[in-house]
Amino acid sequence: MTFVFINPLILSNGHDMSFVSLALLVNGIAGVIGTSLGGIFSDKITSKRWLMISVSIFIVMMLLMNLILPGSGLLLAGLFIWNIMQWSTNPAVQSGVIQHVEGDTSQVMSWNMSSLNAGIGVGGIIGGLVMTHVSVQAITYTSAIIGSLGLIVVFTLKNNHYAKTFKSS
Repeated sequence: MTFVFINPLILSNGHDMSFVSLALLVNGIAGVIGTSLGGIFSDKITSKRWLMISVSIFIVMMLLMNLILPGSGLLLAGLFIWNIMQWSTNPAVQSGVIQHVEGDTSQVMSWNMSSLNAGIGVGGIIGGLVMTHVSVQAITYTSAIIGSLGLIVVFTLKNNHYAKTFKSS
């Protein structure tokens, strides 16, 4: 949700449009890196563990975002970390979904991508309401709250890998 409103968020803290362009470049680079790292860490430590780590760091970054918005270098570093964590969740979710599906996963993966896009749309609606009725800075805190709800969901997920290990023992 914060990404959708990154332009007004950055501009509201005294930065100009050229800085917004630089910030979006940093976001894009971090997104590519995050997607790759999400796949690597999901394979190494399980998708559930990586989701717990990445979502936790995402929440911390959202809580810190308003503190680092006025500074240029610190803001770019914060945006970089945030976007790595944000985009590293997608491979972990996909990996977790695939582990729980027997047979053809194409339909499940299309539902997963549809859910991602629906989430972006709903985030835009929620963010717009927050920005209109509270403030643009409140969007980062709202993102942290939604991220916390996501973290609760991750904690409740069953790890299929461990269930199979115990059944075969």
